[in-house]
Amino acid sequence: MLNNGVPVLVVSRILGHSKASTTLDIYGHLISVMQEGAARMTDEVTTLIAVDLGSVEGVETPIDTLKLR
Repeated sequence: MLNNGVPVLVVSRILGHSKASTTLDIYGHLISVMQEGAARMTDEVTTLIAVDLGSVEGVETPIDTLKLR
């Protein structure tokens, strides 16, 4: 369930654990798998865009590429 995005509190209640921390103690190793998925999702929803910062004291600055949503 955790790997499919079900919040830990919901999983905890379904499994009959009195505390979400119990669920995390037992299934906490799955968090790294979820973090990898979140990182991939972040990469997918962000795009590279060019931002022209203009000039500094008459000297042209390069266009910087920033990662923005």
